[in-house]
Amino acid sequence: MEEKNTYLGRLRNLVFVVIGVVIISQLFVPSFVTHSATLIKTKFSNRSNFVSPAIGPNLFKLNYSNEFAIFVPSSGDLIKTFDKANFQLKNVINGKDSVPRIYVSKLPHDIGKVVSINQKKSLYIRILLPLILQVNEDIENDRDLIRSLMNKHKHELKFSVSEASWLIKIFERYDLKLYDFKGLLIRHDIIPPSLALAQSIIESGWGTSRFAINGNAIFGQWTFKTGTGLVPLKRSPGKAHEIKSFDKLEHSVEQYIFNLNYHRAYKEFRNLREKMRKGNKFDSFSLAGTLESYSEKRDSYVELVKLIMQSNNLNRLDTVKFREYF
Repeated sequence: MEEKNTYLGRLRNLVFVVIGVVIISQLFVPSFVTHSATLIKTKFSNRSNFVSPAIGPNLFKLNYSNEFAIFVPSSGDLIKTFDKANFQLKNVINGKDSVPRIYVSKLPHDIGKVVSINQKKSLYIRILLPLILQVNEDIENDRDLIRSLMNKHKHELKFSVSEASWLIKIFERYDLKLYDFKGLLIRHDIIPPSLALAQSIIESGWGTSRFAINGNAIFGQWTFKTGTGLVPLKRSPGKAHEIKSFDKLEHSVEQYIFNLNYHRAYKEFRNLREKMRKGNKFDSFSLAGTLESYSEKRDSYVELVKLIMQSNNLNRLDTVKFREYF
């Protein structure tokens, strides 16, 4: 009995240590976040994990504590927040710095009132870039898992219950036959940041449109499900579409990437991307040339996307990475 009580006591102490570490990690927020920022927990699907050195790597892993989402209603305060984090777009574009994991959940309501055009552009890109990088990072993690499971299947090894469940869901999401790993890897892939940024800039007017401010809709995606979006003020009589709204900006980014990865109109885009993937280098200009179906303006839209990328040096952002530190 004494031996059992000793064991239970040790187990109870271990539980207290674990709970304490979790509580401390949840309370920690970097000091540069201003009082005007509302902190919101992120729910990205895959995350790099941080192993607490206090308890060793074999017990459990904690989510990286510097990942959080913020909502700052004022553009001025958000600019200060970025500046305090030393997040300067010029340095990122010139390759002198990487990108901090700062995720903004909603555009500032007054972004359209920022007088300086360059300041407005810099603010918008700094808002969107970390979100695009994170969704791409999640997809790359998924691709690693897909390749691992493909190898398992090739060698007739059994999947775990969680692996099988995940595979079934992702194949169903893309309307693919089970075990069509090649087709899945063609579809489930990243979008170069310069292309995503350019398209969002066009569709949202640098984040100033009514759809962007009120619905986090930065890619102009249509929906025919009444009440799930905002009705265009100049919608033609007889039309029933709305501009799909999202709870957070990250969800808009996720849906945009899924749209390009799934819809039949972008098959040429995906096939070209696959060829570029084999060469280990994405050419955003060439990829943009396959997206005439994205807009009713077709070829003129494609030229506008390329112009936005070129005039704002967005192609330099295609190779940027997240910071190793905060």
